[in-house]
Amino acid sequence: MSLAQLVWIARHADLPVALAAQYLHDMGVHVGDLAETVRAALARVPIERQA
Repeated sequence: MSLAQLVWIARHADLPVALAAQYLHDMGVHVGDLAETVRAALARVPIERQA
């Protein structure tokens, strides 16, 4: 599950992302490690270089 999907579900359920991830995992939905998912998403954010 992508971070965007997880955030969408959490927002619509009015839950913190970590709690939504835990609930989904408990229901048998494959949710990757939250910390690793966030790290992978942040690695794709462009970095603005200062001149």
